[in-house]
Amino acid sequence: MRKRLLFWALGLVVAVGGTAALLVLAMAGATTFRVEDGTRLHVEGKITGASTERVTNLLEQHPGLTEVVLGDIIGTDDANWLLAIGYHFRNAGLTTRAVGTLDNDAILLWLAGVERRIDGGTLRVTDAESARELGLPFDRTPVAAAERRRFSTAILGDEGVALAIEALRAEGGLHLLEPDSALIRPLLAAD
Repeated sequence: MRKRLLFWALGLVVAVGGTAALLVLAMAGATTFRVEDGTRLHVEGKITGASTERVTNLLEQHPGLTEVVLGDIIGTDDANWLLAIGYHFRNAGLTTRAVGTLDNDAILLWLAGVERRIDGGTLRVTDAESARELGLPFDRTPVAAAERRRFSTAILGDEGVALAIEALRAEGGLHLLEPDSALIRPLLAAD
């Protein structure tokens, strides 16, 4: 009887501990969203498939949103998830402001704004190998490359920014896109 009770107690501890560990792992890479004053949507973390639905719901629940504040966003494993969010931001007429580090495809979220600002944020582009070394997700499929160009054309009228980012990836390593650079400065809102 005592062994049986000990066995059940041990099983319960393993089940509860395992469930808690799975929840921690699931939440560790999730995107976080926070609405401030009903006008600003703060976004941070890795973009996942669930992020798109969450953005759709937040835009419906908060029709007064005017700005997206982009914190540290490490990108995504699937560029289509991130691009869908970018289209939502653009269609809602939102301004985007980079306050954290935006890695790779996360730069496209910033690009989606009808007006764009960089307020202490950093835009970083890496090749696939550097992304792997830094532990960043990266969608390197040919379909993702075509979708990035299509997104750039839909948002800006041409694929120039997407092509410039592709060229930096082809050079290899890590590249910072400075606010005063020829690529970024024309994209910023006039101060």
